Amino acid sequence: MKMHALVIHAPRSKCDPVQGNCFANYFRTGVGRGYVVGPANVNRLTIPGSPLVLLDKEAKLRAEGHLIRLARGARTPQQRYDVYFEGQRRVPYKPEILNHYGVALLDC
Repeated sequence: MKMHALVIHAPRSKCDPVQGNCFANYFRTGVGRGYVVGPANVNRLTIPGSPLVLLDKEAKLRAEGHLIRLARGARTPQQRYDVYFEGQRRVPYKPEILNHYGVALLDC
């Protein structure tokens, strides 16, 4: 079975330090909040274990780690997830093509 990596985007322009939804906070805590990861994509991930990429395309920042779990959050009307990951490390920036929700699934 093919492994897939989950990419989540934490753009600088949407950073709210009070909510802690910034690349630096996600990197430090290992939790990205409120991502729409469609049901088909959730089913293609290996949880735990899939690679995870955290991006800030505006600031050209990239970190990689491994997905621990997806925790269901609010429905708006799509199901949103908090993305838990570990082993994150900063790596050289490489852009990825993201969907409208700032998410992508990459073949590994």
